Amino acid sequence: MKKKEFSEVGTSGLTSSSKKDFHKVHMILTLRGTDYLSNIQVKLPNYKEAFNNIKDDQQIRYWFGSGADKEQENKNVYTREFVLYTKGLTDKQIKEILSAAKVKTSWVVKDTKAKDQSEFAAGKNIKFEAK
Repeated sequence: MKKKEFSEVGTSGLTSSSKKDFHKVHMILTLRGTDYLSNIQVKLPNYKEAFNNIKDDQQIRYWFGSGADKEQENKNVYTREFVLYTKGLTDKQIKEILSAAKVKTSWVVKDTKAKDQSEFAAGKNIKFEAK
């Protein structure tokens, strides 16, 4: 998280918080080949619920977030970005929470009318970057 971004984070109710206590999560899901599909359904995890209900942790972790869904040529792009208060959490714990969440997709192939679906761990390809 950059200094300017941290300056926009409300920290009331926290004692001695600093920039290093917050992490920005940026997730992108790209569904390719959409020109051949119809009735596309994508269900992304509820990260606010997942991070604010950590077992034996009374802290609100999900600070705020946003998302966008865009249909482009032969692909759909789903973007989510949110800020977490991570003081006291390890990268391993964060990754476990993200990995436990499932992305569910379903669609119909236009030519054959065949229905298909897929489910996978949202945190499968997590990378931590120092900023």
